[in-house]
Amino acid sequence: ASGEYPILIDADLLMHPVQQSLTESEDWFNYSVLHTGFLPGWEGDIYSANPQDSSVLGNIWPKQVNSSREWKFINTDGMHLAPNAVIIPAGTNVVILDGKTVSPKNYVEEIVTGFQEIYQLLSKNREMLLGEESPLSALQFLKSRFSLRPTLTYGMVSKRSLSPQYLRNGADYSILIDFLSPHYLMAEETLDFKELLGAETKSLQKLDIPYFTVSCHSDALELASAQAIKHFFKTSSYQRLIAKIQSLDDQDLARQIKLIRASFYAKYAHVTKNSAALQGNFSQFSSLNPDELLAEAREIGNSLVANRIHTDEGCNWIDLDYMFKAHRYQLGRLDDSLFTGRAGVSLFLAALGKITGEPEFKEVALAALSPLRQSLKKAQADRSLLQLRLDGIKLGGVLGLMGLGGIIYSLVKISQFLQEPALLEDAQQAAKLITADLIALDEKLDIIFGVAGAIMGLLTLYQQTGEKVLLNKAVVCGNHLLSQRTHTAPRAWKTISKTPLTGFSHGAAGNSFSLLHLYAATADKVYLEAAKEGIEYETSVFDTSVRNWPDFLSSEQTNQINFQHAWCHGSVGIGLARLGSSTILQTKQIYSDIEVALETTKQYTISNIDVDHLCCGSLGRNELFVVAFQKLGNQEWLNTARAQAASVVNRTKQNGAYAFFPHLPNSVFSPSFFKGSAGVGYQFLRLAYPESLPSIMIWE
Repeated sequence: ASGEYPILIDADLLMHPVQQSLTESEDWFNYSVLHTGFLPGWEGDIYSANPQDSSVLGNIWPKQVNSSREWKFINTDGMHLAPNAVIIPAGTNVVILDGKTVSPKNYVEEIVTGFQEIYQLLSKNREMLLGEESPLSALQFLKSRFSLRPTLTYGMVSKRSLSPQYLRNGADYSILIDFLSPHYLMAEETLDFKELLGAETKSLQKLDIPYFTVSCHSDALELASAQAIKHFFKTSSYQRLIAKIQSLDDQDLARQIKLIRASFYAKYAHVTKNSAALQGNFSQFSSLNPDELLAEAREIGNSLVANRIHTDEGCNWIDLDYMFKAHRYQLGRLDDSLFTGRAGVSLFLAALGKITGEPEFKEVALAALSPLRQSLKKAQADRSLLQLRLDGIKLGGVLGLMGLGGIIYSLVKISQFLQEPALLEDAQQAAKLITADLIALDEKLDIIFGVAGAIMGLLTLYQQTGEKVLLNKAVVCGNHLLSQRTHTAPRAWKTISKTPLTGFSHGAAGNSFSLLHLYAATADKVYLEAAKEGIEYETSVFDTSVRNWPDFLSSEQTNQINFQHAWCHGSVGIGLARLGSSTILQTKQIYSDIEVALETTKQYTISNIDVDHLCCGSLGRNELFVVAFQKLGNQEWLNTARAQAASVVNRTKQNGAYAFFPHLPNSVFSPSFFKGSAGVGYQFLRLAYPESLPSIMIWE
């Protein structure tokens, strides 16, 4: 809108068909309120340091882009075309009050109220809208445009095609245009790709953005040759519009409102490390007994069941995905990983089903795994299909906890919890996808993204099946880990930083932990010695005054030495790594590190904006005490863990929900295992039944 003028709404907005290739959960998410372009959302290269937002309610400030080229050093030998920074003014739809821009983030509840009123108005008049005299009936005879890809993709190809390097040679130009081809080669259904690719190419050669024509009453895609690809869409766009009106109900309204609020949270949340502290004195809280802990876990399980997106293919959840480089969040569906994906949610629900015997938890656990299992079966013939299935796994690492290693481990554990042997077959199929070529390409190396995580997944499956091929692959991973060490003693690894990191997730503790377990499986001392050297590196940088190991990764961002008390970085993860391999390597240094980690973590003050999840939060620290009880046989550590859990539950009851995101309301829900409620629920089960459930945080 612009001032008092009306909004032009065309058939393309109201009548948008859906391709057959979209799953139901993707369909629901992509064609929800987020599809309108009104709500804030990052786009372009969203995993760069500077993602962009072009939405109506998010793009309210002028922004600088390098969108044009201009001549530099005119009439000199250095004259050349160079990118020119252009300031794009805010749109005319921006609200201005007293000369100042009014941000929609201050009026989220008003936006929600307006949406709710219009939604309920449409629902109330459903019969009229679906009747013979409906004003919508005329829409079925319209034609609308359909774009196979985002216009940003076409724009990128078109812009590059004007570069001199592509205009000098026809072959180079053709190779650039061929960038569009893999989309068809990887499609799961047979497409008349020659016609489609030809139409796209022809438009781009004319510097046009390719689009196709669709009749609103048909499920066919019309081609320029007067032919059509029948059943290209799931249904006609008019039938889809009618189905949407029929589906208007309170449950859908609640979901859409959650998306509206979450889109603003994702836009304006900015992660920082600063926090005020409250003293963590657990003695004032009575320990939770197993029944109370189970009740908390069951409540979380019920919440996950209620918040799922149920589809014919299985189920999924919506979450805020953290963008590492931008320090921002992106609203999206869960991927298939253990760390922040459906495998992790399934793992918790399977454990809850095992403990309670309630069939619904088992059913939802298996439903969450269903899309992954189907993809693994298809990947047996075409590995690219699995890459498509795992397209939510970021930063290029698909071997560790966020990729195949974590998936293998999850499938093995869920198979044990639910007594489902077929899941072991799926785990074996996932293991086949860890190839020598993929291992050789790994540069991340660590537990989260790299071969260290793959080692643990492969060894877990090897312990179940005894198949030597799995151990052999773990050895290839281990050898790659050895070859990538730094040259300066004590040797460690540069994983996701220019500096060798400490800690479990990306550092020497996690990599040494994996090598120690590989040594236990192979008896090859080369892995033992490498692990010892990695531990020696962490000892060399240990700060005796703070009694903790520095987090060099966050130090790069703040230009000061930082210390964490979390599974990912600092005392908790290093303590868990030492405890988790204490039966393999027993030295004075190992037990000294364990003692320091336990005491430092126990004394750590709990932040008043502290998160509760396993990766960086209170219940990740809790697991250190539980494992200490199991490995050291000291009941006092279990008492400490249960008292600390009681303090977390008490704070949650005061605040209304668990905290998963710094500087966001506790009401913002996250379903994932390491970053959300599934992990919190699993930790309560661990506290209640430590001998019945393994420690996921140390790959038991």
